[in-house]
Amino acid sequence: MTAPAWCRGLLRLLAPPHRREELVGDLDEAHALRVRRRGRIVGTVLTAVETLDVGRAMLMVRSAPGRRGPRFAISRLDFVLGMRMLVRYPGLTVLGGLAMAFAIFVGAGTYEFLTQVARPELPLPEGDRVVGIRLWNAAAGSEEEQAAFELALWQRELTTMEAVGAYRTARRNLTTADGPGLPEIVAQMTPSGFRVAGVAPALGRPFTEADAARGSKGVVIIGHGVWQRRFGGDPAIIGTTVRLGDEVRTVVGVMPAGFAFPVMHGVWTPERFGTGTVAPGEGPEIRVFGRLAAHASLDDARRELERLNAGLAAEYPATYQHIRPQVTPYARSVLGLPGSVSGGLITTVLMASNLPILLFIVLVAGNVALLLFARAAAREGEMVVRSALGASRGRIIGQLFAEALVLATLAAVLGLAATGYGMRGLFAAVEHLNDGASLPFWFRPGLSAETVVYTMLLTVLVAAVAGGLPGIKVTRGIGDQLRRATAGGGGFRFGGIWTALIVIQIAVMVNVPIVTVATRQEGQKELLEDLPIQGEAYLAARLAMDDPGVSGNAAAADRARRFAATLQRLDERLTADPRVGGVTFTERLPREYHPWRQIEVEGGAAPPPDARGHRLASTSVAVDYFDVMRTPVLSGRNFTASDPAGPGVVIVTRTFADRVLAGQSPVGRRIRYLATEEYRDPDQAPGPWLEIVGVVPDLGTRSGYGPHGIFHPVEPGGTRGMNAVVHVRSGNAMDFAHELRTATTALDPAMRVAELRTLDRVTESTREFYDFWFRLLVAVTVVSLVLSLGGVYAVLAFTAAQRTREIGIRMALGSSRTAVVRAVFRRPFVQVILGTAVGVGLFPGLAMASGGGLPDLKWAALTVAYFLLMTAVCLTACVVPTLRVLRIAPADALRTEG
Repeated sequence: MTAPAWCRGLLRLLAPPHRREELVGDLDEAHALRVRRRGRIVGTVLTAVETLDVGRAMLMVRSAPGRRGPRFAISRLDFVLGMRMLVRYPGLTVLGGLAMAFAIFVGAGTYEFLTQVARPELPLPEGDRVVGIRLWNAAAGSEEEQAAFELALWQRELTTMEAVGAYRTARRNLTTADGPGLPEIVAQMTPSGFRVAGVAPALGRPFTEADAARGSKGVVIIGHGVWQRRFGGDPAIIGTTVRLGDEVRTVVGVMPAGFAFPVMHGVWTPERFGTGTVAPGEGPEIRVFGRLAAHASLDDARRELERLNAGLAAEYPATYQHIRPQVTPYARSVLGLPGSVSGGLITTVLMASNLPILLFIVLVAGNVALLLFARAAAREGEMVVRSALGASRGRIIGQLFAEALVLATLAAVLGLAATGYGMRGLFAAVEHLNDGASLPFWFRPGLSAETVVYTMLLTVLVAAVAGGLPGIKVTRGIGDQLRRATAGGGGFRFGGIWTALIVIQIAVMVNVPIVTVATRQEGQKELLEDLPIQGEAYLAARLAMDDPGVSGNAAAADRARRFAATLQRLDERLTADPRVGGVTFTERLPREYHPWRQIEVEGGAAPPPDARGHRLASTSVAVDYFDVMRTPVLSGRNFTASDPAGPGVVIVTRTFADRVLAGQSPVGRRIRYLATEEYRDPDQAPGPWLEIVGVVPDLGTRSGYGPHGIFHPVEPGGTRGMNAVVHVRSGNAMDFAHELRTATTALDPAMRVAELRTLDRVTESTREFYDFWFRLLVAVTVVSLVLSLGGVYAVLAFTAAQRTREIGIRMALGSSRTAVVRAVFRRPFVQVILGTAVGVGLFPGLAMASGGGLPDLKWAALTVAYFLLMTAVCLTACVVPTLRVLRIAPADALRTEG
């Protein structure tokens, strides 16, 4: 086991050439010993600390007296002075600290997320030995998931595996004795699955092979969350009978908190997929996993799988000609990462993905460096005196670096706290967006030790840029500065690099509010469009039938008939309730995302908005949909009971008539589909012609191409899943949710009810997700604005301080205050105007992309207005320095500089 790549690279960079390999080898041995004794996380942290200590020592040796170059040295006193500077300059501390904290928050959060995706670690005993096994079809470039035949072979023959198992995911209603059925994510798993995971139940027992035998009594194991949520943490749960879908099962175990293997499961049932009766390429679609034996490595398992596959290819050449078995770390197999990609390459890709974030951090640190440079310039006298008393250039740079490091360390603490909060918020938003479904169990909303170490490195980088660069600048030619300062000319000057930095900073800041506002407006346009109904009076629920796990056309037809019959009985039962004003069914809810379809209109249509043609949303609805939704038919007719079985007819929205037919009546016209979002084969034949029989108001058909849409008539149960929409006459429609769920479970325990909400809250989870990113953009906007204003202020304040003597002389010679202000602030004004102009130059393109459709003159007026606004905002930073200049008395200025 080798030390982290960055530790090895740092030693190779700093060590003498003749000792590089020796030191790296010693580091690897020490790291392996620490990991074995203290665990991977603690061992990695200790190795990182040792690397930094060794690196610092080698830097001190390189800069020792007698060597060329300045000696870079830091003492404890420098950090004490750094703390005092934080108190002495509170404005700079708050501004620079918040900017650094935000940069570290972005960097640490991005690194943590990318690490969990690219290098996931299973929170299981020896989780790195759990692997995923799959069959890859090299000819088709896809995975073959019907692997029951191979599973039986691998369970018998693989010697490199302690255990091999498989699972498939299902959703089932879990019904208790005192409550309605609620859907749960179920893992239909071989009994060996718990041995692969290496985790025993907290209560009860795991599955045995007898549990999976044909004819055995049905048993179930539940997760800790289900145990707490559905059974109140009852310690006597073992032996309790529950209904899982159609089946009655006995609870035999409860898993520990946090256990959700294989992915995000909370309920487990025993299955036996690999049997001698299954032929190659047949059986259910499953995912296979295993645990490496103590003596075996990943490469050993790959070689053994290849040997077994060669035997299968010889026996079944037609089936296995293009099949290649692959074994990869388990989490990578679930996430679909390529099996042939090495860990080193993934690390390289991870670092490359993080590069733009590092550039952003360097930019923010450069902005803070501008502020610190102005502060260092204000301490010009102190620097010059210290140099005159014998302090080396490296010693002064070290002091400035230490001061910046103190500020960066405080910012890192704040940034890490914000990262932890942000990760928790992001995970909660994702889970809420997925209707409560959690992420894979190895994803964690906290921070890993590796991210903390990475943040430590970011802190050093930020301090080096923010403190080291100003230190190098202010100490360059410090002897000449002593002479100039003594002559009253001032020592330090802002150069071209700092000017360019200010211009770029302002240009970026100018565009950030545009992006933020455009994102907000686009989200509101998509998610908050008005509906011609009272959404709070309609309760919606997603209905689906359990998959019985039996394949074939006959089984699918039986399932469809059962689904349709249950929906019909549910309609009759709910309609009989006096509180219900109507029940209907739809494939997609209003304001829910609808996959787009590209259409062709017989006889021609209005010019499409672009080369992609007319694309719009479509959905299937019950024939009484518009009646229950209290939506009038504007022209033509409504659907009738004979429409689903008759020739193809559709109803379109009013926007369809306006945009596709340029306001002409669509009734009687015919359309057909050319392509769909799910299937976009360029050789796809057009669909059949469909007659438009009616027009209705826009009813939330949202596909990303506008509110125009098409409705198809369908019998309830005619698709694999349907949304029930119940009109509740009075009161809160959500109060009827319990009755809907109870009635559905009573009619058919295999019918699942999910995503219960009123129509006015259909997009609530999506809106909350957008709001999370909007709040993040607002934070970026505030930081960009404050940094820009702080940078301009620092430049002007520095300029005024450096030219105090000149200002006094000018005013003593009779110059007006206006002329003095103009002379002093000409360059900063040019920087503000130039930066704003560059930024606003991108405004029309960004604004057109976000909304579009406005006349050119209006865009020109908006551009000019925004330019004037942002210029005024930036120039507000000039107010305080200007007042200081106007208050300078000539006698005081001459006395100060003399």
